Amino acid sequence: MDKEAWETLQNTQDRVKQAVNQRFEKDASLYVDRARQDSLKTMLRNGNYQAVAVQQKCGLAPEALARVIVENAWLLPHGPYEPLLAVLHHCRPGYLSASGIMKKVLEDDYDLPKDFRDEVATLCIADADPHTAEAMLESGPEKLPFLNNPRLWTACLHTALKPLPPLEKYRRFSEYETDKEGAYAQPQWKALNQMFDKASLTPEVLDAVFHDHFETASSPGYPYWRHVFEQRLSPDALLSRMEHFFEGHTRDFDGCRKIWFSVAPAIRTEGAMQAFEGVIRRFAPIWHANRMDALGRQIVRKLQERTPQFAERAAVIFSQAGIQVEVRDASDLPDVDELARRFNAGEVPYENLRRLAKDFNNKYWKQQPVFHLQEILKKLDSMEDPVYWHFCVELAKKHFRFPPYLIYLIDHVHLNRFIKKSVLEIVQKNDLLRSQQLKIHPDELEKVKSFVQEQDFELFKKLMS
Repeated sequence: MDKEAWETLQNTQDRVKQAVNQRFEKDASLYVDRARQDSLKTMLRNGNYQAVAVQQKCGLAPEALARVIVENAWLLPHGPYEPLLAVLHHCRPGYLSASGIMKKVLEDDYDLPKDFRDEVATLCIADADPHTAEAMLESGPEKLPFLNNPRLWTACLHTALKPLPPLEKYRRFSEYETDKEGAYAQPQWKALNQMFDKASLTPEVLDAVFHDHFETASSPGYPYWRHVFEQRLSPDALLSRMEHFFEGHTRDFDGCRKIWFSVAPAIRTEGAMQAFEGVIRRFAPIWHANRMDALGRQIVRKLQERTPQFAERAAVIFSQAGIQVEVRDASDLPDVDELARRFNAGEVPYENLRRLAKDFNNKYWKQQPVFHLQEILKKLDSMEDPVYWHFCVELAKKHFRFPPYLIYLIDHVHLNRFIKKSVLEIVQKNDLLRSQQLKIHPDELEKVKSFVQEQDFELFKKLMS
């Protein structure tokens, strides 16, 4: 038999063998022979993810590759997993959600690394149809524990609400989030930005957002929506709505003050300050005529906390309208000795602690603030002073992305029972065990994880699900 005839026979036998194997594969395009599977497993085990992804260019369907990847993900030594996730992303619509992969991933039937599992689950949920996603939400975390994971819950909600017009989508989301702890936690902001993309931020939606999260006394969604107004929209989007509120409440000191305090943190750029200057030029004379000079002082004081260079400009505008405002120098803020004196003398009411915490952070945030907290503690008549520990909790609540404040509380939890409850609330509310901010501080993250695990194991399981 000549060489050409031999090669023809060999090729024929290979095709017959493949056809026999494919009898057991519902979709023949998903068949991967044993030798190729072994080769792919070796690539996965060695972390050579790009080589796996390249197999798509060698005739292997992304759906076939996806199945090999998830079934053998226990081999993965490390991240990042982007090349593997790209393979899953290239699967035809409906494959991940309807092939059985989604069910097994969400039920933890595959042995997947935690970070990779969340990524795969998110892709699977995004591939599902809205009715399936809504049905999963209605089943709740008691029947579907993966919904305890805020990221997967958000992904599910995104898929369920995708067909709705913008305002209805926002209203439905608001109905769901009221019962979901951590729905607005910072680790979910990227997913929320996808849900509320540019097309979803219509004037009607922004009006509703301003009413729900800026005009109300307290809102868990306020930090996220302030971020949206500050980072994704023009300054006028927020300041024009504040101005509209001022127009209807020219004699309402408390109402105007509340709105100002909610908008002030977003005034950080020159563009935002210029827009704000236009607003106060129009309203400063009206407030002065209505004997609301104290509002001008509140505005300048708040600006000074955030952007001192803008406070002077605002003070000039108010003075031109007849409202005299003194701009405080940073040296006027209470130092360690003064704070210790106030705590020992009982001169710090609970309602003033938030303000005092802001003053402390403004004075010391660049000067080892935890060291200065320890200095205060040494000077106290009682290390168990409840007002002092409420003060420290205010610091951690306001600056939860700065781990040392939280760690300081954990290190002193034995001094006050209130500390334990507060730390657990801060961790849960902000979903800190998944926070990218804490991941760059692995030692601090591990300490926070250990604390939650020891103090409330049920909460720990929920936050790590």
